[in-house]
Amino acid sequence: MRIVRLDRGHLYAKAIATHDQLAGVVVVVTNKLLVVSGYRPDMAPAVCVEATEKIGKYLREKGR
Repeated sequence: MRIVRLDRGHLYAKAIATHDQLAGVVVVVTNKLLVVSGYRPDMAPAVCVEATEKIGKYLREKGR
């Protein structure tokens, strides 16, 4: 796995993958939780990133 981007509250990583394996992972840190999502090679990484960041933002707003 290779870290693509790391900043305050976010980690984006890619893995070398085959058809049914994980292609990448997105981790968002909230006040109390880690939101972790993964995507396969046939999925668009941007969709995974956007959804995970929205969930993280919602949880931060709720104090989680």
